[in-house]
Amino acid sequence: MGTVSTDPVTIAAPAITNAVKRDVREQLVTLEPRASVLMSLVVSGAMKGDIKSAKNLISKRSVMSKKYESFTYDPLAVTFTSGGLSSTTLTLDSSTGLTAGMTLFNTSDFTTARVDSVTSSTEVEITEYGSTFTADDDIVLLVMATAYGSGSSDPAIISKSEDQVYNVLQTIRHAWEITDEEAATGSYLGDNRARLKKKSIIDGLRKFENTLQFSNRPTTGITSTGGTALSTVFSSTRGLFQMAGNVYNAGGSLTHKKFKNDLIRGMGDTVDDGKKYVMFCGRNLYGRMLEWLETKNVLQTKQGEYDKFGVKSTTFVTMGPDIEVITHDSYGRGSLDNTALIFKPEDLTYVYLKGRDIRINKNLQSNSSFTKKDELTGDIGLQEVSGGNSVTRIINAF
Repeated sequence: MGTVSTDPVTIAAPAITNAVKRDVREQLVTLEPRASVLMSLVVSGAMKGDIKSAKNLISKRSVMSKKYESFTYDPLAVTFTSGGLSSTTLTLDSSTGLTAGMTLFNTSDFTTARVDSVTSSTEVEITEYGSTFTADDDIVLLVMATAYGSGSSDPAIISKSEDQVYNVLQTIRHAWEITDEEAATGSYLGDNRARLKKKSIIDGLRKFENTLQFSNRPTTGITSTGGTALSTVFSSTRGLFQMAGNVYNAGGSLTHKKFKNDLIRGMGDTVDDGKKYVMFCGRNLYGRMLEWLETKNVLQTKQGEYDKFGVKSTTFVTMGPDIEVITHDSYGRGSLDNTALIFKPEDLTYVYLKGRDIRINKNLQSNSSFTKKDELTGDIGLQEVSGGNSVTRIINAF
């Protein structure tokens, strides 16, 4: 029953108990951070065959089983660190990779010696030649070829096997459900089911991205066991962050000099100066790097090439490869704020089980249910063909 009043009628706040019309913008504003950057770098377009690739992009590959493998060859060591020389006994950090007859070059005083025999895992017997050979603690020795006499026989042999690299696909299911009544109800924001789908895909892809970055594969085998969520057995994949074969500690201050010099040396022997490298970091670290540009001795090339894929990137010049720096939402979270990750896109492959790439499954509800249930799902993972040698984690950036 209406209320009787002797006061002037005033405008009431819009509510279901009065007839005041609400003014609602008929478009949902999605507060979506750039949280699917890695997926944006995956080569697009229809698959032709089982693998699709393009320059400076992450390739795409379908596989036939949950576990997928590749092999890499990390060559024999060519440098050793001296632990001191006593008479003819040379102590090393490790003698693995040396054989009798190999020759050594002292990178400090340029003297040379030949290995006569390998007597333990950390000691060899040597003969100096050319001049007096010295080897103080922590001196880097470079390995050269063997030196044999005329008519020699039965040379020492040495070889190294390949390294197996594997990962496991993770079965991901991000589901949502709406009642038939809610789906049929009118809304200022349009179709309720379609809107729920849009929001859920955004939320799902953010979690998919974090999985491909930070998840880890089972300790052994292709599944882990424990818990009671749906089942006690589950599969998981190893993320790019976990694949890093190199770690560079910036000591609390990633300066421009460290970035362009020390970092590159810390990225290992397999760094390819002619290839594109990408670095993910948070906005805080990126802002500190931009401060380097205020000094005239900092080189920055043109804007990065990933803009055409909807990703802003800035290219920094180093003494090795150019590195395109891209801000990533997840690297601004918690202790990841002073951490960064560098990788070579062409060494990375997005992998999915054939027929089970990321997709939407509709109408998962039971036959008697007055609801509509859908999901974003896929059996997906990453493959890094260098065995992690092309991936470097920066820690303690500031």
